[in-house]
Amino acid sequence: TVEIARPESARVYCSNLIERAPKGAPPKVGTISHQQVTDAIYRAIERVNEDLAPKERIAKTPEAALFGAGGGLDSLALVNLIVCLEQIIAADLGRSVTIANEKAVSQRNSPFRTVRSLADFVHEMLNDSHAAS
Repeated sequence: TVEIARPESARVYCSNLIERAPKGAPPKVGTISHQQVTDAIYRAIERVNEDLAPKERIAKTPEAALFGAGGGLDSLALVNLIVCLEQIIAADLGRSVTIANEKAVSQRNSPFRTVRSLADFVHEMLNDSHAAS
């Protein structure tokens, strides 16, 4: 089993962003759209960008490189992005998800390469897990 260490600070990393989120949205029932996932990723990128130098900031575009060749995130920033994204998905979409799981790290092409690859991976994960429940 592969496990990604999550620093204690990452748990509260995104809390101020979540607190600013609109309240009262009920959990989503049914399929989560790809655009909803992409929007959640963009919100997580906004939070991570707050801690990056202007030249290192990640663009909010589907083609933006996240991690690996040409990616702007180091491993700690990637963990922060993932934890923040998980929190946003729980708060905004009403779904609990663990993104950095064995499936993610065992894929031949990492889902953490670009915004689009991450959105594809999370979209599939959210909709597969909902269909199975």
